[in-house]
Amino acid sequence: MYSFVYLSLGRGWHLYSFPPTVSPPAPSSFPTTVQTRSLNATSIEVSWSPPGIRQRNGRLTGYQVRYFEVADPVGTDRIASLPRDRQRRLQVHALKVNTYYAFAVRAINANGEGPWSGFSNHKTNLKCKSTG
Repeated sequence: MYSFVYLSLGRGWHLYSFPPTVSPPAPSSFPTTVQTRSLNATSIEVSWSPPGIRQRNGRLTGYQVRYFEVADPVGTDRIASLPRDRQRRLQVHALKVNTYYAFAVRAINANGEGPWSGFSNHKTNLKCKSTG
């Protein structure tokens, strides 16, 4: 409880108290079950499950997916934002053929971004038909 004492002219001293308000923090855990699969020789689909209910710290508002070529993480680092909490998959297109990529996912709520998941690596193929 916070309390303030103030002097009101002609009325004397007053005490004003109020409970502190604290916003819930950003998600405290990362999405789980991050999986990848080839769609074709230049496309990969990433899917995941949300963090546990208690680790969300409020309603999720979206996700971010980070991906890059394993051989060149600095030059190819990308982040895709998904602004809906129920969208739990992303198709990444225009990738290089026969190349390893790393993917990580994090959840977002109104108070910020949670931690990144561990990386899931996937290699695009020389030739690949759609699976699914």
